[in-house]
Amino acid sequence: MRPIAFRAVCLSVFLVSADPAAGQLAVSPPVLDFGDRGHHETPSDFLEIRNEGTEPLAIREVRQSCSCITLDSAAAKAPIPPGGSVKLQVHMASGRAIGKLEKHIDILPVDPRVRPVRVAARMRVFDGFSQDPLDLRFDGIVGGPPITRSFEVRRPGDAGAAAGPPFSLEAGAVKESFGASPRAVPHFTAKVVDVPGGKRVDVTLGPTHPEGRVYGNLECKLEGKLLVVPITGEVFRGIKVVPTYFNFNRVVAGDPSTLLEESVLTSTDGRPFRITGMAVKFTRRPVDDAQVAVEDVPRGGTAEAGAPEHTLRARISGGAKPPRDASFSGTVTVTTDHPEKPQVVVNFFGFFAEGKVKVSGSGSGAEPQRK
Repeated sequence: MRPIAFRAVCLSVFLVSADPAAGQLAVSPPVLDFGDRGHHETPSDFLEIRNEGTEPLAIREVRQSCSCITLDSAAAKAPIPPGGSVKLQVHMASGRAIGKLEKHIDILPVDPRVRPVRVAARMRVFDGFSQDPLDLRFDGIVGGPPITRSFEVRRPGDAGAAAGPPFSLEAGAVKESFGASPRAVPHFTAKVVDVPGGKRVDVTLGPTHPEGRVYGNLECKLEGKLLVVPITGEVFRGIKVVPTYFNFNRVVAGDPSTLLEESVLTSTDGRPFRITGMAVKFTRRPVDDAQVAVEDVPRGGTAEAGAPEHTLRARISGGAKPPRDASFSGTVTVTTDHPEKPQVVVNFFGFFAEGKVKVSGSGSGAEPQRK
């Protein structure tokens, strides 16, 4: 009797497992390879979704793992008939990445019996190269000396060699970082210098740049492909302010390191100046007890007689019980007796973080309390 019982159990298992899904999902190609690319490229390819089952197949969602991937997925909104297929156009942006991009796309059917499919999406952006630093910042003075900042590009060799094969690198113009057809910024020059194991690009900001923000993108050609290096900074007249903001970031009550930020005001010609007033204004204030107090610490002089440098220490308080959205922002307007710069505005921003949760008492009835 044991063999008969064994056969009955096997038959029962076979009948349960043989219940097929109504649809079967297949894709082609299994991997989307967008090849070797430079910066700010957005190549596209087509992904075919096939229904290899016996009933119409509805797609609930086509989900990408990265915002660098965009999909023209309108064709997948209607059920796919048995034996039918649809094609989706997939775009993948290189942005300013350096190295290998390994992303994916998930195709999720409505029928839970149909197994979802994941498709790899790959791209290589200057794979094998390194750049340091990735961006450049300039803080200059109107009419002052030129400022040069540099970055290096290298291609390490195989088996730990210090350098790989030679490569080409050309430095182009610095262009505005906005607009459909950005214009060249005439106050910059750039040149490429050979260094051991790679190349260095020296970027110089001339004294002709007017007062205000410095921004743009240096466009280079690395092995014939676009390499973009962001440029930021500010040119000052009369008083140099570094940084131009108080970034409190995440303020935690009871953590002194999160409550204090500093900015340094320096006379561009060495002339002592006095700070005659400071006014704090919130543009966003999530809690009524939030306050910012600013202290002037003169360097190389006194507050009464003036000093060529002043450190502003901004201290924030309040926010012991912040709401869910507790971000704050505002400005500190500083008045001075400097003849070229009677007023300086320093921004501040951050958010109040919730206190840690602790449980008082014991047992399942303990109530959580916030510090």
